[in-house]
Amino acid sequence: MHTKMDTEWTLGESQNLQLQQDFIPPPLQKNTFSIRQHMTNDVHIATMKHLYERSNAISEEEALLVKKRYDEQDRQLYIPTENMIRTVYAEVKAEVSFRKHPLFVELQKLHGVNLGIHHFARDSAVKICAVISDKMHTN
Repeated sequence: MHTKMDTEWTLGESQNLQLQQDFIPPPLQKNTFSIRQHMTNDVHIATMKHLYERSNAISEEEALLVKKRYDEQDRQLYIPTENMIRTVYAEVKAEVSFRKHPLFVELQKLHGVNLGIHHFARDSAVKICAVISDKMHTN
């Protein structure tokens, strides 16, 4: 079954085709109707009401505990970056050449410091130093 749209596309006349804004293809009409009906379903309304009441029942203390737990998880992701920045800062303060950066990284690893898996090269130390300098001069 070909429609006017199929014929126009195959003939290359699609420039003249104007689709209506409210046109929904027949297979999607049923899905759209189902979704609209679902929102008025008693089970859906009861579930949403339960979730709303439950979210309001959480005390301030419980909310702070959850936030603290997520903050701690986020902090764990940044520890290797903090350690690397501190290492580069110490190198700069000690006036050590950036060529020695890989040796400092190895030393830190031997001491069990978690430095992650990036920024072991000299070029990385130069970039980290530039970021530290920029932050110190803007604040």
